[in-house]
Amino acid sequence: MSAHGFSLNQLTVWKYPSMTKVTELLGHTQRVLHTSLSTDGTTVCSAGADETLRFWKLFENKQKKRMAATTEETTRRTLQAMNIR
Repeated sequence: MSAHGFSLNQLTVWKYPSMTKVTELLGHTQRVLHTSLSTDGTTVCSAGADETLRFWKLFENKQKKRMAATTEETTRRTLQAMNIR
């Protein structure tokens, strides 16, 4: 994700490593001054010269996804061990 003060005041999401453009995020009416990624890696906050903060839910929480898959597998194995379908 990048923001360069483009004429549309957008943020651009890129696919890595090919660096092909995925999408542009529009919402600020003046240039984007700052971006910050949330600690869980799912949300980007952008601050614009228009004196607004915008929150963009961009990415999946891989840890939650991994935990859900582990829980599902554990449940499946437990039910198999108990001969419950």
